[in-house]
Amino acid sequence: MAQMAYIPQKLPGFEYTGAHETRMDAAWGWYIVLLEDGELTFTDHGHRIDVCLIGGGAGGEGRGHTADSAGGDGGGGGEVLSLYGVEVKRDQRYEVCIGSGGAADTGGGKTTAFGLEAAGGAVYAGGAGGPRGSEEGAAGQDGSYPFGVSAFGRMGAGGGGGGGGYAQGGTGGQDGGGSGGRGGGPGYDGSPGGAGTDGTGAGGGGGGGGDIWYTESGAMHQEMGGAGGMGGSGVVILRNNESDVLPVFFNGTQLQAIYLNGQPADGLIYDGVRVY
Repeated sequence: MAQMAYIPQKLPGFEYTGAHETRMDAAWGWYIVLLEDGELTFTDHGHRIDVCLIGGGAGGEGRGHTADSAGGDGGGGGEVLSLYGVEVKRDQRYEVCIGSGGAADTGGGKTTAFGLEAAGGAVYAGGAGGPRGSEEGAAGQDGSYPFGVSAFGRMGAGGGGGGGGYAQGGTGGQDGGGSGGRGGGPGYDGSPGGAGTDGTGAGGGGGGGGDIWYTESGAMHQEMGGAGGMGGSGVVILRNNESDVLPVFFNGTQLQAIYLNGQPADGLIYDGVRVY
């Protein structure tokens, strides 16, 4: 998508009942980041906006109940869904549901807004766990950029796989994937997988595998595997769309809003034709 010729210099009027953040970007204008469930209302006038929904990441595979085991697989990242020119109306309440991160061996929750849906991450879809023995876990997959630009980090990264006995776990995918846990060895259990970062839809890391070892006298010892890491919660990111300006010009400048007696106008009719 080409860079816009018009870049709004202020946020639209809006209200949101949940936790959120706002920011301005010199290249793309305003962003609104919705971090938890809530209701969104635009209070000035209708808009066309770009919307990116990211589902919650899946939890990593837990290996805490087994000895002499392979490392657990990392959890998959949530879907990253970017859409452009979504029309929203003034004073209409839009319900937003942010997908939760999955616990160990559990998929991530879906994120919904404006009749759109981004799926949560799938279990065992991140980096593969290391096989039995001293095999390292595989790295998780890197995520995707919202709207295809790097104004934000990558979203929906996969978690790294847990290591087999003695071995290191795989690194989490960029950005925010949980790292896999280290495999167990003589005198220590496998480590738990790292959590995916909240607000990115990243998957959790797989738990490190367990180990069975023997002393010189032949006595057997068992070290248990580690738990899977929690997946990261999803997020909704809103951005101005390049068509979100009025088809009205004043002194050669295209207007973003019209006010009458200090109040935003709902529309404009010229020669009996509704302009907006």
